[in-house]
Amino acid sequence: MGEATDSSDNAHKHFDFHVLAEVLPCTTKLDALSFKPKGIILSGGPYSVYEENAPYFDPAFFELPDTPILGICYGLQAIAFRLSNSNVIAGAEREYGQATVIPERHGTHVDRLLEGLGDSLQAYMSHGDRLSQLPPDFCTIARTEHSRFAGIAHKTKSQYAVQFHPEVTHTPKGMELLRNFAVGICGGELV
Repeated sequence: MGEATDSSDNAHKHFDFHVLAEVLPCTTKLDALSFKPKGIILSGGPYSVYEENAPYFDPAFFELPDTPILGICYGLQAIAFRLSNSNVIAGAEREYGQATVIPERHGTHVDRLLEGLGDSLQAYMSHGDRLSQLPPDFCTIARTEHSRFAGIAHKTKSQYAVQFHPEVTHTPKGMELLRNFAVGICGGELV
């Protein structure tokens, strides 16, 4: 899936490590696809999920069995907001720039997204909204000094989300995180 801005210019960066990907606008409907995706990335945009005309992803994508989902920034908020509109609120302060992300390990499948990235990583943040609480059945997989929920994952489903931007060069280990998702979690093959 593409960005919440309906622009795919940035989304191709998710696969600079040579995994075949189809980049689509966020308004694409599941029934319009001629294939079953191996995984879905819900990427960012300048909107707030609670705005009246904010773009939103087809809820049918969340019902695909055995199809991992990764939310990035707006994508994290869309996943949480879908489950309860009280999960996302305007932050008291916007967070822009570098942040130190601290992974939280659980000894389960939720660790796979941040596997091999060390005990901390530098990441680029660019958001004004934040999660007010964890959605039901999710756990925290990463935090920063200013964000208790810098990364979340569903306890039983392959649904992951990060508040930071792994796709930009300002997140040095970002491509490793995206490779963990595309290859390690989704089973994508390098081409």
